[in-house]
Amino acid sequence: VTTIQEFKVANMIVVDATKRAIEELARLPQVRVIELDGAMTDPFAGERAEKSPAATTDSVDWGNGFWNLDRIGTYQAHNQGIRGGGAIVGIIDTGVNVDHQELNDSYWCKGYSSSYGCWHDAVNSDDKNDPGGTPYDDHGHGTGVLAVAVGNTVGIAPDAVWIACKSSAPTSGGGSAPINRATLIECMEWMLAPDGVPAWAPDVVNMSNGIDAHRVELENAAKNLAWADIVLVAAAGNSGASCQTVAFPAAYPGVLGVGSLSIYDTIAPSSSRGPSTLNNSIIKPDVVAPGTYIYTAGRWSGTYTWWNGTSFAAPHVTGLVALIRGKSPYSSPDWMIDYLIPELSERKAAINCAGSYASINNDYGWGVINIPSTTALFP
Repeated sequence: VTTIQEFKVANMIVVDATKRAIEELARLPQVRVIELDGAMTDPFAGERAEKSPAATTDSVDWGNGFWNLDRIGTYQAHNQGIRGGGAIVGIIDTGVNVDHQELNDSYWCKGYSSSYGCWHDAVNSDDKNDPGGTPYDDHGHGTGVLAVAVGNTVGIAPDAVWIACKSSAPTSGGGSAPINRATLIECMEWMLAPDGVPAWAPDVVNMSNGIDAHRVELENAAKNLAWADIVLVAAAGNSGASCQTVAFPAAYPGVLGVGSLSIYDTIAPSSSRGPSTLNNSIIKPDVVAPGTYIYTAGRWSGTYTWWNGTSFAAPHVTGLVALIRGKSPYSSPDWMIDYLIPELSERKAAINCAGSYASINNDYGWGVINIPSTTALFP
C-alpha cells in the first residue's frame, strides 16, 4: 500500500495498492465492499443555456429581469430584512471565483491572511495540504451555483457568508466536470469539520453534483452531515421524465433533493423524477425551484451568464435554508426537511410515477418553494 486516506464521515478508506494488498484487504471481515475509484458519469453535464432566453421565451413575464427571484418571493423577504445574515453556506462543486463581485464580500475569510477553514481543494494534490490557498474555479459551474444562493444582486441570501470545497475539475474540452467518489467524500468530510474544526461547520451544504447510483459510503456521509446538524441540499439531476432517475445523494431520505421548475411554471422536461430507487415509498424530489434561464455569475470576474438545470434549482433551496438558519439558528435539519420546507412549498399536482394524480408527487415533490411564508414564521 503506497497511499491511504481515511474518511470517517463515510466509514471508508481510499488506497493506492498492489493487487496482492487489495486481495488481503478483501479477506478482512470488517471490509464490506472494495471498488475501483474513478471518474463517474456526470449527470449534470450540458446545463449551460445556449442562447439568450429572449429568443425563445417572448411570452414570459420577466418582472425585474430575475424571474427566478420573483417567482419564489425573494424580494418580499429582503424587504423585511430577512437576507441570511448569520448563516454559513458551504458549497461542494468545481470551486469558486473568490474575486467575482457577486461573491467576494461574502467570503467568510475575506480580510484574513489565509483561507484556513474556508477553502479546500480535493482535486489538485499540490493544493490539498495548503489550507491558506485561494479559492478558484477552472470551470464556472460552482461560481454560478453559489451566486444563486448568496450573490450580492442575484442571490437568495446575500448577507450569508460562504466556504467551499473543490470536488471536480473540467475535462480537457471544458464542458463536463466528472466526479470522483473519493473527492466528493473528501469534501463532505471537510464540511463536517473544516480543516479539523467542527465549530466552523456550515449551516447548509449545497451539492449541485452527485452520482447516478447508490453507494453506501455516500449514504453514510449524507447521514453524518445531518447528524452534525448540517442541512444537505442536492440537485436531483437532469435525466428527464423517466421514473426513478433522481441522482444521489438527492435520492436519499434526509437530503433535500431539488428538481427544476421551468420558466413556464411547469416541471422542466430535463428534471429527474422519483421515486427514489432505494424505496418506492420515498417521494423524490422533495421540492422544486426555478432551474431554467437562471441569470447568475459567470466564471470570470465581471461576467454573467445564463444556466439551465437542477444544479441551479438547488441553490435556491440552499438560500432559503440560509434565510431560515439566519433567523432561527437552531432549526434542525429534520424539522426543516420534514415540516418547514413542505409547509413553505406551493403544491403542484401531477400524475406521479405511480400512475395517480396527487398534490404531492414524484415530479414536484412537495411543490415549489415559497419564501414569503418564511417571514410569517419568523417575523
